[in-house]
Amino acid sequence: MIYDTIDRALPVAQLHPRFATALAWLRERAATAEKGRNELDGDDVFVNIDEYDAHPFDPGKFELHRLYVDIQYVISGEEEIFVGDPSGMRTRVAYDGAKDVAWFVREGDAGLHRVVMRPGSFLLLWPDVEAHQPGVVPAGAVSPVRVRKAIAKIRI
Repeated sequence: MIYDTIDRALPVAQLHPRFATALAWLRERAATAEKGRNELDGDDVFVNIDEYDAHPFDPGKFELHRLYVDIQYVISGEEEIFVGDPSGMRTRVAYDGAKDVAWFVREGDAGLHRVVMRPGSFLLLWPDVEAHQPGVVPAGAVSPVRVRKAIAKIRI
C-alpha cells in the first residue's frame, strides 16, 4: 500500500512505466473525465471514473484482485478505505478471472488499516496481498457523502 497526494506522486511513478502513465493521466485529466472507462493502454492501463454515495463499513465487502494494481484517486468528496491481509479473511465469492476480483468477509475492523481519502489523495493497492473496502463513509460524517473517484487499473 502506498498513500500520498497526486502532487507528490513522482517517486511512485518511477517504480513502473505504467504507474507513470496512470498517475500523469490522473493528475492532468481525471477532474474533467467523463464517467466510465478511459483506456490509456488497452487492457494494460485504464481508468474507471465513478460517482457514488459513501456507504457504512461492511465486513462482507472486501475485494481482492490478482492481475491489476489499483490506484484509487479521490477527485471530490471524502471516504475511508479499509485495507487488510486477505489471509485473515473468509472467502465470500471465489475469484472471477473475467472481472479480476474475489470478495471476502472480515469479522470486525481490528487490525485493518484505515485510510482517509480526500480530494487529491491516492492509494496504490497491490494485487493478491491487499484486500480492500473502498467507499466507506468517513468517521463523524452526519449525512451521505458524495464521492467522485478515479480508479486506475494497471496490469503488472
